[in-house]
Amino acid sequence: MLLNGGVPLQACARTSSDSIGGFVIWADRRSTLTRADVVPHLAQLLGGWVAERMIYGDDGVSDGSSNDLERASAMALELLKGSGFGAARIFQTEHPEAPGCGFRTDLSATEDQARTWIEEAEKQAYQMLNKERARFDLLVAALAKRGS
Repeated sequence: MLLNGGVPLQACARTSSDSIGGFVIWADRRSTLTRADVVPHLAQLLGGWVAERMIYGDDGVSDGSSNDLERASAMALELLKGSGFGAARIFQTEHPEAPGCGFRTDLSATEDQARTWIEEAEKQAYQMLNKERARFDLLVAALAKRGS
């Protein structure tokens, strides 16, 4: 929230759904991103995953974080390949065997840039959660008690 200026309307740690363990509903989401917004936005997406690692350690992270990781990775790759945020200003397909139009070159460089963004975003999320640790601990306690 503090990295990307997002305003959460609701944070939910438990749901009645087997497929959705928790979620955050956001207000005031901008529909477009600039290149300067990318890493803070990815840090926001990775916040739940980073929070679980901080509270429960690497071995205590749940599979509920898979959605955070999937969305962040997909966004980084899409921005690089389809939105012109990468070094190559061309549309790039997923892999050499992918059907359809699009260049099938420079994918390793694109994946390297996406990896760098994700690593930077993870560091930013850790730094912000550590900086705001007192608030973070209060939120964790409230979610553990009430769930939402």
